[in-house]
Amino acid sequence: MCAKHLRLKSRIVESAKQSNLTQCTMLYTTKAQVRIMGIWVTVWAETCDYSDGDTRPYIKNCATEVLEAITAKI
Repeated sequence: MCAKHLRLKSRIVESAKQSNLTQCTMLYTTKAQVRIMGIWVTVWAETCDYSDGDTRPYIKNCATEVLEAITAKI
């Protein structure tokens, strides 16, 4: 009953980093995170090549859907 009154804090984190395997490859990572007791916990993450212009928006959309599904349950 008390959980209905709590507001779930959530966010989408995007980052671009160099690959550890090769220095010339950039990786794009999107994470869906929720805040639990003051700590950000990743509940979903996906990575693709930064130059892949079709996959980047797709995985960001997936992260948004994951957060919507989580917040709809509470």
